Amino acid sequence: MNFCKSLSLIALALAFSLPLRAGGILVTGDIRGEIKPCGCSADGDLGGIERASSFFKKKQGMIWVDLGNFSAPATPQGELKTALLVKHFKINRLRAILPGPLEFQIGVAGFARQHLPYVLSNSQTPIPGIQDSVVAGGLVWLGYLSPQSLYQGAGSQITLDGIEAFAKQLPAKVPNRALLFRGSPAELSQLLQTHSFSLVLLANSATEEAKQNLETALGEKTYYSPPLKGQGLWELAAPGKPGKLHWLDKSFANDPAFKKEFAAYDKKVEAMFMAYLAGSKAQEKRVYKGAAACVSCHKKEGESWKKSRHAQALASLKQVGKQFDPECISCHVQGFGQGGYREEAETPDLANVGCENCHGPYQPHETGWPNRVKANEATCVTCHQGSHSPQFRYTDSYPKIAHER
Repeated sequence: MNFCKSLSLIALALAFSLPLRAGGILVTGDIRGEIKPCGCSADGDLGGIERASSFFKKKQGMIWVDLGNFSAPATPQGELKTALLVKHFKINRLRAILPGPLEFQIGVAGFARQHLPYVLSNSQTPIPGIQDSVVAGGLVWLGYLSPQSLYQGAGSQITLDGIEAFAKQLPAKVPNRALLFRGSPAELSQLLQTHSFSLVLLANSATEEAKQNLETALGEKTYYSPPLKGQGLWELAAPGKPGKLHWLDKSFANDPAFKKEFAAYDKKVEAMFMAYLAGSKAQEKRVYKGAAACVSCHKKEGESWKKSRHAQALASLKQVGKQFDPECISCHVQGFGQGGYREEAETPDLANVGCENCHGPYQPHETGWPNRVKANEATCVTCHQGSHSPQFRYTDSYPKIAHER
């Protein structure tokens, strides 16, 4: 294990030379590329770089650590998001971050380019840009990423030691030691049988916002995990003391320092959108007809649709300036990228959520439509899920749009 000798010497020396100065610790993690609330739902209006930055600037006497998994997908738009998050980390002086699976999916070469305080203590080989330990606030910070989190087969870019090997190489009794941990409660329990830490922070193991794991009890201690997608953070007054959870709702002001950054981001995304339209025009065959093709016959259903929020879906997107954002458009129009909506001036009849969103592209059906999709809960939750619609309940919402066909 590459960290053993250096880590042992550093940790032992610091343990007796540095006072425990971490008078407060701010904990985030699993941001997953969410740079700003989407604005689709008041219930999901949480998080975002601008609110977090404003909060951190009021807490400058505290240290900030992160449990990783902040990266957006490696698409052109995702890369813009990741770059914004990296800048946020640097401006607000992130002190330690555990690299997560999302960071490794982008590739190990990115760690050295980002110049962030990455810490990973159970890698079998050195990784440029990642340290074995980080000192911040009088604490020696270590990082453990479970081998189960990454592909470990032949040809993998990195091999990680499991909890047993990690524990064997770790000095047993070192005061003022903290651990950023992404693994199972069983792995953590095994480690804590032989080793003690001033503070252990766990990555959130949840897959959706409605079922978050924010606190884990092991023995007589409680271990904290930050909310998903940057929607909130923990404030710890000091190691060993109860934490305070802050949800970053609209009561938190946006940091004006990021206003220009987001304006530039929106312009780049719009440029990407327009380039996509120009490049796909010749290849994309239109297959969606729009709600007008349906309601000309299905008049009763059409009247019901016109009264629904679905009929104003694009307008709600325009209110928050996201009408050119491909990640948002598909749930606010009909058939984007599939032979349907392109942009409002070109395909105004496919704006908003219409019949074909739920029942599939129009087909002539004078004698029946045997393969017409019948809307059900699975149809709805393709869009009504996560922070976009956190309070969505199919049994409550479907009656509002129900119709005979």
